[in-house]
Amino acid sequence: MSFYSRSSLQKKKETNKTGEKTPPISEQIAKAHGFEHWKDVSQLHFTFNVDKDSTHFERSWIWKPKTGDITLISGNDTISYNSNSLDSLSLKADKGFINDKFWLLAPFQLV
Repeated sequence: MSFYSRSSLQKKKETNKTGEKTPPISEQIAKAHGFEHWKDVSQLHFTFNVDKDSTHFERSWIWKPKTGDITLISGNDTISYNSNSLDSLSLKADKGFINDKFWLLAPFQLV
């Protein structure tokens, strides 16, 4: 089993049988998950669920990556903010957003 750091995944390029450079594995993974279409995303809705023992927790997000507008929906609470202008309430919500979007877009985190 081999382990590679992010930088070694990005730098390693191989040559295929036709002599063309093969993109690093990190780029291949991101591309296989649609990274080239990310520029076309104007709004994204997703829900992060956690089941621990007999408890269930979820938070839903509406994210507009081009404007930085984010809405958190958790239980009866709704918080809307812009990631470019955080206050103490939105900063706490943004910590959850950063975690949840990391796991949602894990293949994109490689590039």
